[in-house]
Amino acid sequence: MPITITIAAVKAADPFGYGLDRLWKVVGYRYVEDEPIALYVPSPDDVDYVLWLLGRVCGEEGRRLGQRFACDVAEHVLPIFEARYPGGNRPRKAIETTRAWLDGTATDEEQQAAGMAARGSWLAAVDAAVDAAAMAAANAAYWAAVTPEAGLGFVAPRVVVSRAVTAVREKAGPWLKARAEKKERRWQMDRLNELLKE
Repeated sequence: MPITITIAAVKAADPFGYGLDRLWKVVGYRYVEDEPIALYVPSPDDVDYVLWLLGRVCGEEGRRLGQRFACDVAEHVLPIFEARYPGGNRPRKAIETTRAWLDGTATDEEQQAAGMAARGSWLAAVDAAVDAAAMAAANAAYWAAVTPEAGLGFVAPRVVVSRAVTAVREKAGPWLKARAEKKERRWQMDRLNELLKE
């Protein structure tokens, strides 16, 4: 069943009006306060905003969907890290364990341990001064494993999106960076819309 929001819920989550101002641009002015609005991403530039809505307005269901999306995004760029570190399986393991945790088949302790292992891979990549693309991909996997219970459930997916874009930009050649970023952002938009419709 698609996730819905209301104007009243957005107002309650953001009394300063940032979320509401952006909402008008995304859905237009045709809705009343308590009318359900099916959440979707109208353009690649709106992915971050819709993730904010999922984390701040849609409750636990929204945060979990945001984390599923974060796992998808991190997994999408993980080959960048794995090409640099063929034996480095900790980021992939963190994503797999997080998916299992979301499904209820992994414990909180297993999920947290996998997340810290992914963080270790990222820090090892930083210490070794490998290319920025591999570091960004490993960092995306770490943030995908940050649970809502850690208090960052509404921030982590947005960080993953940013790290994934960095990874694909840094991997691309000098003349292809903007094109690679645009392609990644479009993929993110399409994937998030798929999840929102499930």
